[in-house]
Amino acid sequence: MSKELNQVSKEFWMPDTSAKSCARCDKPFTTFRRRHHCRYCGLIFCSKCTSKKSLLSNGVIINRCCPQCLLALKSPNKKTAILPTFATTTDLDPQPSPTGTPKHMEKSESADVIKEAAEDDAMSDLMSLEDEHALDSVKEFLGEIKSDSDPKLDAYANEYFEQLARESIVKQELGREWLGLIIKFSKEIVENLCSSTQFRKDSMDINNYLRIIKVAWPDTSLSEYINGVVFVKNIANKKMNKRIENPKILILKGGTDIYTSDKKLVSMDRLIDQETSLAEIFIRKLEKIRPNVMILEKSLPQNILSEFAKMQITTIMNVKLKIIEQIARATKAKILKSVDQTSTTENYLGTCGVFYLDTLEKQSYVFFKDPLDTTRAGSLILSGTDKFELKKVKEAVKDLVIQYRNIKLELHFFIQSGIRPIPNIFSAFKSSASQFKYLVISNINNSMCTKPTTQNISYYKGEDMTLGDFINSTIKKSNDTCPSGCESNLSDHSTYYIKNGGRIKMYFAKSHQNPSQEIMMKKECKACGKSTIVTTPLSKSAWEYSFYKFINNFFTKTDFLNEKNCPHDFYKLAKFSFHIQGIKIVFEWEENPVYDLIPMSNSKETTRFYANFMRNKFDETRSCAKEVFDDLLRQSKEMILKLSVESIGNESKSQLQGIDIIREELVTIGDTITSSLCKLLDMEVCQFKCHLDIDTYKRSLFLQACSIKVSLEDTASKLKRLKKGSKHINKEPKNPPLSRSSSSGPDNRKSPAQTPTPEGKIYPSLSAISSQDFESLEQTHRNSAISTPIDNFDKDDEFLQSEHFNILQKGNLTLPLGYNDLCVPVEETDSLSIIAYALNSQRYFDEIACNIRKTENSADQIEADLLSGDEKHFKFSVSTYEDEMIGLAHKDGVRRLYGSHMKIQVTAYFPKQFHAIREYSYEPHDEFLISITSSQNSQEQLGKSRAVFRKSLNGKYILKTIDEKEFRMFIDLTPNYFRHVCKNYFHNMPSRLVKTIGAFKISVKNYSTGRNKLEWALLSENLGFAMPSPLYVYDLKGTSNHKRRVKEGDTRTKMDLNFIEDFKGIPITLAPEVKRIFDATIWNDTLFLAKQNVIDYSLLIMVSLEHRKIAAGIIDYMEQYTFEKAIESKYKAVITDQLPTITHPTIYKERYRSQLIESYFMSLED
Repeated sequence: MSKELNQVSKEFWMPDTSAKSCARCDKPFTTFRRRHHCRYCGLIFCSKCTSKKSLLSNGVIINRCCPQCLLALKSPNKKTAILPTFATTTDLDPQPSPTGTPKHMEKSESADVIKEAAEDDAMSDLMSLEDEHALDSVKEFLGEIKSDSDPKLDAYANEYFEQLARESIVKQELGREWLGLIIKFSKEIVENLCSSTQFRKDSMDINNYLRIIKVAWPDTSLSEYINGVVFVKNIANKKMNKRIENPKILILKGGTDIYTSDKKLVSMDRLIDQETSLAEIFIRKLEKIRPNVMILEKSLPQNILSEFAKMQITTIMNVKLKIIEQIARATKAKILKSVDQTSTTENYLGTCGVFYLDTLEKQSYVFFKDPLDTTRAGSLILSGTDKFELKKVKEAVKDLVIQYRNIKLELHFFIQSGIRPIPNIFSAFKSSASQFKYLVISNINNSMCTKPTTQNISYYKGEDMTLGDFINSTIKKSNDTCPSGCESNLSDHSTYYIKNGGRIKMYFAKSHQNPSQEIMMKKECKACGKSTIVTTPLSKSAWEYSFYKFINNFFTKTDFLNEKNCPHDFYKLAKFSFHIQGIKIVFEWEENPVYDLIPMSNSKETTRFYANFMRNKFDETRSCAKEVFDDLLRQSKEMILKLSVESIGNESKSQLQGIDIIREELVTIGDTITSSLCKLLDMEVCQFKCHLDIDTYKRSLFLQACSIKVSLEDTASKLKRLKKGSKHINKEPKNPPLSRSSSSGPDNRKSPAQTPTPEGKIYPSLSAISSQDFESLEQTHRNSAISTPIDNFDKDDEFLQSEHFNILQKGNLTLPLGYNDLCVPVEETDSLSIIAYALNSQRYFDEIACNIRKTENSADQIEADLLSGDEKHFKFSVSTYEDEMIGLAHKDGVRRLYGSHMKIQVTAYFPKQFHAIREYSYEPHDEFLISITSSQNSQEQLGKSRAVFRKSLNGKYILKTIDEKEFRMFIDLTPNYFRHVCKNYFHNMPSRLVKTIGAFKISVKNYSTGRNKLEWALLSENLGFAMPSPLYVYDLKGTSNHKRRVKEGDTRTKMDLNFIEDFKGIPITLAPEVKRIFDATIWNDTLFLAKQNVIDYSLLIMVSLEHRKIAAGIIDYMEQYTFEKAIESKYKAVITDQLPTITHPTIYKERYRSQLIESYFMSLED
């Protein structure tokens, strides 16, 4: 059955004659706009501004009510009073006098005092059963704090606290005489004043319920802690009582003002015509309540105060709201907005042991002392001569109160956790605040639902939470849907608290131990599997322990805090679990490495690599050359022996002369081979500066072997003609071996030096073979090739088919030598070797390289070259055969001996600018050529595009072959690219673009096989050149599109979703300064690329987990946003519910920045 709410007595209604207009809308009353009294405040409104009947959610009926009272009654923060009887209101509310005179003006005994029985009943209602239960629980909690549960730990705690007090004295520059008082008061406060979030929903900061009063006094004798509230103020009227035992206390926040509909205060001045009536109503209401002490946030007129003095109501006005709240807490009084709320509010009067006014040093102090619950509020009086010094003492006490309370709570948490008492246990965990990175990861797909957020927490203040409250609130929200939109419950997520040194993972799991509402705690060791504590209820002190202090203890660098029955680390190898309602929340430590981001263009030592490479190359060259020359020497000896056997017979004189000539030639050839073998065996790898010197030497050996082979075939051909009866043998052209004295010449290079043989004879080393020698040797080859039918070589000739000859032949060694007489072997399938050959040409050096040299003062010139806008390209063309040999190029013998006939054409785009980049940022041109003379054996197709990648010989550079369309796009933006590089190199603008250091068009036509090749290639630095192995490589575009995943076993580079899975959605941690610069580079580069209308670029990262290093750079920045791309993006957006990877450059830039800066990488402040 519904009940009606108590209404204010009619004696408190405003008289009709005092109201000419509605109190809310100000419209005048007329015959049709009638007056209606609000039954709960007594003011007069029109019918439109009041509701005739309303029903509250609890079933209580509200009759004629104004909007303001209705809002107050419906407010969830206010408890509406449903009194046990509603029959009459005359029991406590006397009727107004017939003459209209206020009842307090009459000499009525019932109006002078409230009956003692009613007073006792009101006092008995001040404390509800719920409050009594909470008080009992708080006292039990306070008993835990005071108790000496573990003597050792208590002793260590007191010792540590005294240490903190001494440090505080030094910090605040206070005298030693304050040390004892500060320690005494801090302990006294903590052991008397008790805030509880579990039982009273209090604040964690105990200082919110403590007042510290500074009193100027000759000494510290007045200093004391008082249960209650003390503040500086005087009573409103000297005639009022200055001391009251067990007072009834009324607190009004709004004074006598009333609220209008727009929530603006309307003072009595505006309602001057109603002043007398309102004052009388206010006084009559207070007369009925009969409080002993009334506290007001505002002031009252003197006429009303005079009446209160007669009624023996001590009034204190203009009290700050914070003090009012402390008084209300201490006395359990309720803060009312207006006196009208007394009719709808239960137990609004408060009380305490004694109220009194005292004067200290001409300053009045109000005391509300000895409340019924001494744990609610307290005051500390500090007396002394120096107020500035007292201010420091106040700060020290406030800090030490929190520290001592934390020590006591932490002590009980340690006891429940079963920790072994150690003397410095509390100092090891010393901390008053902490900073974490907080993020939430979905366990279903490893997506990041909350991006890393920095939390600065001061323990027991602000945003800190108690351990018990955190567990409870987390469990209550566990079945809520994730607000990020991942559509899974919060229980399907893991929360991480990350700090330098590691991270704490919090996750949910099912519990079979505790289906009740009580929190149970368990701790087990991850190393040995022992349950170091059994599942026990969380103690009251552990409940109130700071959650973030509990988290921060995991990060403490200690290795001596061990369990009583477990030898392993107390925190880092532990798993704390809290069970409630069939769910458990688990906390455990994980490593969180901080990675080092290596600089762009980082180099590593290659001396050992080249030394090994040269040694292997030299050994291979010498071994193969030795086998080839041994084979030729064997052939020459066999021919001499065969000639000696077959010459026994009836030969003519001319035939005998011919045989002698052939024998002489074979002996000469044999001597040449023997001499070459001697020189070969005398050569050492230390005589060569680089592997190109070895290749040049190899080329000379190959050409000499070819010359000897042609001579042997020529001799064999002469012998055949002689047997057929030819009378004449051509002695010319005779293929002389390379002369030992052929080392002279103006272009002769002096290193390595000529090497003496054991016999003391001097043979020419590689450096002694001049370009004139090579030209002479090549001319001999051409003449012999033309005059000798080498196309009739035996197809089964073992010499030409031997592995050693093929190795010696490798590299198209018939090509002309390049700059400085160096040979760059060229492989048809190795585009990098073709580029190296072109850049090593004499013409490239004359036109490009000689004009750009890096010196101390060359930066300005190189910058000018980059910004010059010169679009002149370098075109190079060469053939393996000279014009006179073209006719023999397709003959099988020629091809098998000298190799295929090829024509090579290379176009180097913007050669001057790219050469300047290489010269300035990487290495000199000659060292660069050494790096790119050949590529590694394997080629890779790492992405979904048709691009092919080849690494240079030392792995420092990468050649990427792309299609012509992308190549042309890059060439179009190249001038702006050079400007961006200039800002990076010369104007301190950070950039992470993987530098492109060459753009080439490569054309190869093989006339022997008929194969053609046309490639468009970009040469760039290898991001992972200086990275240690093994590496995990990812191509990141900042999107979670389902296509951004590489299946297991696929050789392509991993993508975004693989990165998220491998790192469990947790961003890679960088040092703060490194992260700041990294963010700036991403910002700069994406801004540049967006301006160039470039899309589909990505961040290539290479991660070394073992060495905790990362290389990162932006790649694939040659594709522009065209009309076709726009149509493709729109189409994909329609047919799929996921955002397409390709989108407008501005949108692509923002998405890329957001993901990389906020989701893929993060930093941790110290």
